[in-house]
Amino acid sequence: MSSTDKRPRSSMAPTLVQSAINLPNFGSRNGPTELEQGSLADIRKARNQARALINEQINPNEHKKTVKAQAYAAATRCLGQSSRCCSRKSLITY
Repeated sequence: MSSTDKRPRSSMAPTLVQSAINLPNFGSRNGPTELEQGSLADIRKARNQARALINEQINPNEHKKTVKAQAYAAATRCLGQSSRCCSRKSLITY
């Protein structure tokens, strides 16, 4: 029997290992407990997006600032429109 034909000792073992891999890292350096932000998959996704931007000659930090500014402007426009709608509704009497 070769090593590739061996079965895991428990059917739970692969599930437990996968669950542990997906957990964030944590630690304490004689102070408050530090918890890693995001999962490994999220971190890899962000890394790959940054690499793609760099390949397109785009600064990832500037791109992030631009996306944030556009989202803020869109939210401000949306809030401005909803406040006008709310003020019109307040004029309607029943």
